Amino acid sequence: MQRWLEAIKFSGRFKARQIPRSQRSLSSLCNQRVVFVGRLSRTKGVHYLLKAMRIAHQELPKAVLVLLGEGHDSESFVQLTDELGLNDVVTFLGWADRETVQAELARSTVVAFPSIYPEAFGISGIEAMAHGKPVVGFDVGGGGRLVEA
Repeated sequence: MQRWLEAIKFSGRFKARQIPRSQRSLSSLCNQRVVFVGRLSRTKGVHYLLKAMRIAHQELPKAVLVLLGEGHDSESFVQLTDELGLNDVVTFLGWADRETVQAELARSTVVAFPSIYPEAFGISGIEAMAHGKPVVGFDVGGGGRLVEA
């Protein structure tokens, strides 16, 4: 995991913590499933997540990104996905019911919390931890404290 995180650490604000040693080898990440749950907007950092996925996918070609949610920037993120050549890597599921969200969190390898807005609290990060999944995100606001926990 550490090598993968270093590959997507293109922003000085990106930090990851509490990654189990068993998940740090590159071979254990071949089928990496990254999940994002939230509003699809620039303040949620989805554009950074897509750019990070492009870098990570070069080293981990079987890695996929699943985005659950909608927002006013949804179409621009679909376009960015196309521009980055990630149409076969990124899946946009739109808004989903609680059962679907819980199933996707359970299937994830890691949950992304890339918000660049200093949110006080992030429910998707808490839900990911409830599933025992590592959470990666920016060290901004409550999200940074959440990832650090």
